[in-house]
Amino acid sequence: MITEKGELVAGIEHEGKVHRAFTIRPQTVGDSVEVMEGPHADRAKKNDSFFGVALLARQIVSIGDIPRELITPDLVMDLTEIDYRELEKAREALARRLMSFRDETETP
Repeated sequence: MITEKGELVAGIEHEGKVHRAFTIRPQTVGDSVEVMEGPHADRAKKNDSFFGVALLARQIVSIGDIPRELITPDLVMDLTEIDYRELEKAREALARRLMSFRDETETP
């Protein structure tokens, strides 16, 4: 699986430790379906911003040692704006990498 790694600036405090290192993976169609059918579906359908946050939460593979099941839309919404931007930058870098792979595999 292709991933992108990065560091949060402020980080997230969990169990007395600040966690900064993160890994994200590409967004899938399944992520969109899960958000629209999962426990946050009503909120995601009413609020495009929340839909984006919920998708990002699903893309995050890890943040430090925080258990994956605790990486939720609510946790993402508790990030500082600068940390949210770091995740967005990583998501954009990941998208560029995926596009470059496509360009490399195309035949004339």
